[in-house]
Amino acid sequence: MNSLFDWQQWGEEVAQIISTSAHIVGFLGMMCVVLAFWLVVSEKWKPTSLSYNLLNGGGAILLILSLCVHFNLGSFVIEVFWIAIAGMGIIKNLKAKKSQKQ
Repeated sequence: MNSLFDWQQWGEEVAQIISTSAHIVGFLGMMCVVLAFWLVVSEKWKPTSLSYNLLNGGGAILLILSLCVHFNLGSFVIEVFWIAIAGMGIIKNLKAKKSQKQ
């Protein structure tokens, strides 16, 4: 079994729909992470910006969701770290904005 859940119990057609949906979600997540990285490298966004960390973290969340169907331990672990680091960036950014207003 290469999935966290046994989708086959609902029948082959449902399992195929779930599998395809997971691939689409994973592809969207990959696009978010790559786009965020490209926007930083092309100097359109700063790596400390809220936009960058939201897009990067959102992409990692989508990748985690796809990994619930097509599980891979190494990918899962790196996405957990990716989400945690993006979360730290989001919190740091929001704290900085809050202190600027005061």
